[in-house]
Amino acid sequence: MQAEIIARLDEIIKYLKPLLPLANCHLVNFITSRMWEVYIPDTIKKEVSSVKMEVFNTVFLQHAKGISVAELKGELAESIPNFVNFLDNARNMYLRGTSAKAIVTSLSDLQKKLSEWGYEYEENVHLEQFMTQKKVHEVEVMSQVVAALVNISHASHVVDVGGGKGYLSSILALRHGLRVLGVDASPVNTRGAARRTEKLEVWKMFVEYTTSVMLGAFSLVLESSALVWQTFVLPMQSH
Repeated sequence: MQAEIIARLDEIIKYLKPLLPLANCHLVNFITSRMWEVYIPDTIKKEVSSVKMEVFNTVFLQHAKGISVAELKGELAESIPNFVNFLDNARNMYLRGTSAKAIVTSLSDLQKKLSEWGYEYEENVHLEQFMTQKKVHEVEVMSQVVAALVNISHASHVVDVGGGKGYLSSILALRHGLRVLGVDASPVNTRGAARRTEKLEVWKMFVEYTTSVMLGAFSLVLESSALVWQTFVLPMQSH
């Protein structure tokens, strides 16, 4: 089993290695370093220049939903075959087979197992105003898993190595009440994470205050309704 997994990992690394400069580049570098000309295959560049971008968006979204090339509409797949082939090759780069299943666990299975171990999942906090939708999803999922592991293992601290802008560390500390040390090699990221944490602390206090006010108002409504019921409705029913 171990040999099969190692062989598969080597295959994935071989596929990713020539694409790493493109995958790791910043948007600015993509433009200034002319990444498009250097790393994008000529066949795909030709398709991009000759087909409407809506076609690429449609194919990509369908592909992301797990729809195979055979299931894609003929005209769409046939108009950009090289792009579709690139998506298929990328999708195939994962640990597969019975051996991989022994060490790779889906998120739903992991959450189920953590629940069996006694962790109760909390409702996610939506932070669209602080990060992109993609990053929100990543932070929500990861923070729940990390919080569960800390809870189950009774760990005292969490060390977020390569924490970047500090999104995960901030949520672990503010939402889950964990002691977190964020470490990153970039001073810019570290300073930005500190400023962002301050904003999140203010946001947390605002949410807690708003929730408290809303609960208070709701309690007042319930009390008023009960008073009206006891004062007017019940006497009328007794007559």
